[in-house]
Amino acid sequence: KDSRNTDRRKVLSSAGNSVVLEEIFMKLPIIGDAKCQYKEIEVPHKRIDYRIVHSKQFKRFEGKWELCPVDGGKSTLVKLTSIVEAYLKVPFARQLTDHNTKKDISRRLVDIRNRVELVDKRQISYAGK
Repeated sequence: KDSRNTDRRKVLSSAGNSVVLEEIFMKLPIIGDAKCQYKEIEVPHKRIDYRIVHSKQFKRFEGKWELCPVDGGKSTLVKLTSIVEAYLKVPFARQLTDHNTKKDISRRLVDIRNRVELVDKRQISYAGK
């Protein structure tokens, strides 16, 4: 929740376990800066699902954050799944979008790791795939 209001992202509205965010993805190849409004729905302590509300640059923007207890609840495995499809009419558009989505997933997971380490003073492992 702490990462919802940043220089890239801001909360537009919230109600209960649901929040609408607007995020700017900067300096994307061919597209440039892209703005996307999406809705997150939280299932407390289990997952956060998200889906596009509006974007002029993206056809699809959806996925989920999953929180999986490990080591008998002593640790948490965080998984991020994301599907992005841009309005690109160029050769290799899918590969280009997939590459940038993978980079963004890595950036987000590293950001979460850094935030947890800063607060809890624990070291977190990152398995980028």
